[in-house]
Amino acid sequence: MLKYRSQKEQMMNFVKKHENYFATLTEKLLKDSRIDDPGRATSDLKFRNALYKEYHINREMDLK
Repeated sequence: MLKYRSQKEQMMNFVKKHENYFATLTEKLLKDSRIDDPGRATSDLKFRNALYKEYHINREMDLK
């Protein structure tokens, strides 16, 4: 049970971090009046990753 809880907590932390990354990206895009880009970023992985790079949102440590 403890192992399951730990794995579940790790997964939830991972999801929360990545929600925060996307929220940060969305905030920056809207601040720059790029109102169409958040919608596109939800369905286009290459575009989303390019935006993360453009806005210096580093997720590499969490993806390993």
